Amino acid sequence: MGKFVGVIQRIMTKRNLKLIVLLPISGIFMLLIIFYWQRNNILEPFFRKKIERYEQNNSIRISYNKVCLSGLSNLQISDLYVIPENNDTLVCVKELEAKLNLWRLFFRKIEFKDLKINGFYLSLKDDNGKRNFDFLFRKNNQTEEEKAGIKLNTSGYAQKMSNLLSLFFRFIPENILISQMSISAQSAGFYSTFDIPEFKIKDHRFFSQVTVNESGQKQYFVIEGDFFNDDKKLNCKIYALKREFVKIPYLPYKYNAHIAFDTLEFQFFPLKDEKDLLQLGGALSFHSLNIWNERLSMDEVSFTNSMVEYVVNLHPDYFELDSATTIRFNKLAFNPYIRMKTKPEIDFTASIRKNNFPADDLFSSLPKGLFHNLEGIKTSGTLSYNFYFTVNMANVDSLEFQSSLSRENFRIERFGKTDFTEVQEPFLHSAYENGKLAKSFVVGDSCPNFRKIEDISPYLKSAVLFAEDGFFYSHTGFVDDALRSSLVKNITEKRFARGGSTISMQLVKNLYLSRDKTITRKLEEALIVWLIEHNRLLSKNRMLEIYFNIIEWGPGIYGAGEGARFYFNKEAADLTPEEAIFMASIVARPKKFMWFFDENRELKPFLAQFYEVVGMRMLKHGYITEKQFEELTPNVRVTGEALSLIR
Repeated sequence: MGKFVGVIQRIMTKRNLKLIVLLPISGIFMLLIIFYWQRNNILEPFFRKKIERYEQNNSIRISYNKVCLSGLSNLQISDLYVIPENNDTLVCVKELEAKLNLWRLFFRKIEFKDLKINGFYLSLKDDNGKRNFDFLFRKNNQTEEEKAGIKLNTSGYAQKMSNLLSLFFRFIPENILISQMSISAQSAGFYSTFDIPEFKIKDHRFFSQVTVNESGQKQYFVIEGDFFNDDKKLNCKIYALKREFVKIPYLPYKYNAHIAFDTLEFQFFPLKDEKDLLQLGGALSFHSLNIWNERLSMDEVSFTNSMVEYVVNLHPDYFELDSATTIRFNKLAFNPYIRMKTKPEIDFTASIRKNNFPADDLFSSLPKGLFHNLEGIKTSGTLSYNFYFTVNMANVDSLEFQSSLSRENFRIERFGKTDFTEVQEPFLHSAYENGKLAKSFVVGDSCPNFRKIEDISPYLKSAVLFAEDGFFYSHTGFVDDALRSSLVKNITEKRFARGGSTISMQLVKNLYLSRDKTITRKLEEALIVWLIEHNRLLSKNRMLEIYFNIIEWGPGIYGAGEGARFYFNKEAADLTPEEAIFMASIVARPKKFMWFFDENRELKPFLAQFYEVVGMRMLKHGYITEKQFEELTPNVRVTGEALSLIR
């Protein structure tokens, strides 16, 4: 009897276990059946609620024809429109089908696993400042990341970027197929469209052909690469079809600039992702890169091959381009370092250090069209370069600047387009104004206005030297303190207020370069000055002699000989200290000399300080006596042709 009862109990226990297991499974199964049956009744209000919230926050209207689930997780939407308030349609999606991540959806978060779109149209319009995409840049109380369920640590760059990357790579599905995709941009005088018949991401690979029509000009190129969601890696390649160049649109219209290339390759991947450090790595390379902008250079600049292998570090309160970054173009490679802090004020640091590299790696790597005078130059030996710049914008006077290029066994084996020693002998000099020839004359004895250095008044020589470059005979082309002072003044006044040029730099500019204030002109100027000064291609006396015979000293007046007659109807050797200091004062503004005089044809009081500073330096170095200094006043009598221009 006891055995029978035990058997019954065991049977009942097994039945209970089955019931315990089966009942929850049956419940879940019933819930799934109910969810599947009511899925669209659940989805539509949820979708509508999300849209209404977004509409309220951004002053836009979002409409659609239908939204439903096909099967358990396939979302279907048709005729989706995004229309900003009182503006033109921004986005139109004709048909969208996406496979939802059910696990994420259970927590009321939308994440796509697969995405198919047929007919995607994005239209960006700017109608005299009324833009249909402005709402995308407005600040709301809640960020897009917060709406997506991501909580940001707003105190640090590292955490912000880490979360943005997570958002981006999470929201881009592993498989995408977009058919009939068109993106257009339109404003007054500009219209551009990007037509993409098909964009596909499958098995981590993407490929697409793109047709760009910009104001009637068409170009064709291909975008292809790899996309890895889990690893947050991206490899992308863009190249032109039909042996043409890819021209970046919009730049010519907006910035009067042109950037074109044959092939671009881009790589991106995270190296470290920690609480207080996000380290990103990758590479950007161009083949046959052409750049033009009037602020960079008046001619197109060409790079055959160029590459940046970068490492970027983002910290809580600053970001930096790590010195592990390598920039290469042609034979030259260097490792820059840049650090930028923006809060509470801008604090910027940049440096480059490159030791003992072949000199010809620099000169043979200069991009075509960048440095005309140096094209074809051949050098030997080694160079070392050191650059350091730092400034805190809350205290601009804290600015530090150093730049030095040192040499070892350096030699110019062959000059390029310009032989910088030719000016040792008499030569023809051409002066240009606004790109047009103003005057040509020989710098030599055959010219009646030419004056040898010993035939120029020591008062004039010393006055100009102390006004323009008091260390001319002791420096090798550059004075870091002068450059630093000019940078401080330019940053403080937010304009180009002072150049910081030495007489060597002014001479090179007048002899070989245009007057255009471009970045490349300053770089070419610096390289030519370095070549002349460090290799003693010209003596200091010859440089000064040429300088005094070619600089402008009035409207169409060139050289000290012509200038002395123009103002005082006398020889350059016979100028008084007052006359010499006056001529030194107008070197920087020769065409505006008449502004220095009042209605009585007397020098204005503001020149008194200039006379005192220059006069004191002349006295200190023995060019004038104590008595001459005491009698020195801004008082000159113009007797030459210049008198007719002074009202």
